Amino acid sequence: STLPALDEPTVEIQLVVGAGELDYERVQLVSASDTPVELTSWELTDGKDLVYTFPFVKLYPGGSIHLFSKAGTDTSIELFWKKPDAVWSSGDLIELIDPDGNTRAQNRIP
Repeated sequence: STLPALDEPTVEIQLVVGAGELDYERVQLVSASDTPVELTSWELTDGKDLVYTFPFVKLYPGGSIHLFSKAGTDTSIELFWKKPDAVWSSGDLIELIDPDGNTRAQNRIP
């Protein structure tokens, strides 16, 4: 599928819940597009050494997906990174990168 233009909103990193606590830690992504966005091969990263690559998943207009740091079973609205420790901490800059290497969204954890 063809990605929207870089200046067109696609997905927002809306919030990070429970940063630093593995049992609760998750990132919420919300669609900002009028059409479905296939997130397959997109990456969520801290810009350093942490990278999560999305499996085949579509985010529909008005929809959201939660990416948990802990282990679990993926569903259409919940994905699990399966990390042994918490991933995020205060001050981290989270970036959502499309398969072409373009930054599509950013969020700095307070």
